[in-house]
This record gives sequence, structure tokens and C-alpha cells, in this order.
Amino acid sequence: MSIGRNIRYYRKKAGLTQQELAIKIGISRPGLGNYEGGGRTPNSVHICAIAKALNVSIDALFSEELPLTLGEKIVNARLKKGLNQKELADILNITPASIARYENNKREPNLSTLSKISDVLEIDISDLVRMTSQTQQEKCIDIKNLNTQELTNLIMEATKELSSRVVIK
Repeated sequence: MSIGRNIRYYRKKAGLTQQELAIKIGISRPGLGNYEGGGRTPNSVHICAIAKALNVSIDALFSEELPLTLGEKIVNARLKKGLNQKELADILNITPASIARYENNKREPNLSTLSKISDVLEIDISDLVRMTSQTQQEKCIDIKNLNTQELTNLIMEATKELSSRVVIK
């Protein structure tokens, strides 16, 4: 697992430079570069700040598998159909350069083109545009500001949540 790889992926997906994300989370650009390069691992405060700034879950930052981009989904479906970029472009009556831009995530097809792509590649349009759902956003809480009862409740809640995820075989 590389949290750094995931931070870089989600930062680029958000259209942020290292400098912009570093400013948002209150660290230096070289510090963020160390996280992305695997030289250092962010502490829990920075992990929460990064997840919040990138609008992703903490689980997503630690995930082994990144969700496929639209371009990757188009490539996979095209290859599964046994088509090269030129053949797909000819069928869609667009340029191979447009297909390359879509597949490299340099440009997104408009809805009409996306619909044609999904028809030709026989993949549901919703599957093309759907990214991995992150329905449960983790809570980042500054525990320094909690009183003893609030901290106890938080620990009990976390313990209950974790025990519901454990499967004993």
C-alpha cells in the first residue's frame, strides 16, 4: 500500500498542484512531496486534512486499489471489444486524437459522444461515469478539545464500529 501514490492520484484528480494542496493542509510543498514520494508517512492530523482537502475518505487514501478513471474504463472496454483507437474513432466518426485524449484523461467526451462510446463498446453509460462510491466519510475530530465524557463516547462508538466490521471464521 502506498498512501503517497493515492495522495498524488487524488490531488491530480482534484486538479491541484503540490503547492496548492500543501497550502490547504498547512505544510510545505517539499513535505507533501515527501508524502507522495513515500519518503514520509503523514500523521493522523495531516491524513484528515488531506482527505478533507481532496474530498475523499480516509479509507480511499489507504486503499490498495484506486478507482478506474473514465479514460481507463474506455481503454478496457475498447480492448475487450478488440478495437484499436482508430477503429473506434472511425465507428464514432471522430478523430483518433480525440479517442487518445479521452483515454488519457486529457479531455472528457460530451454526453452525446459518451453515449455513442457506451453503445459501441456495449458498456452501460452509468458504469463509465461511476467512480468508486465513498458513501461513508470518516470523521476527523480534534480530540484535544473533548472532555472526558465526550472522549469516552467517541472511543465506545469507534469500538462498536470496528467490532461490527470484524468477521471471525
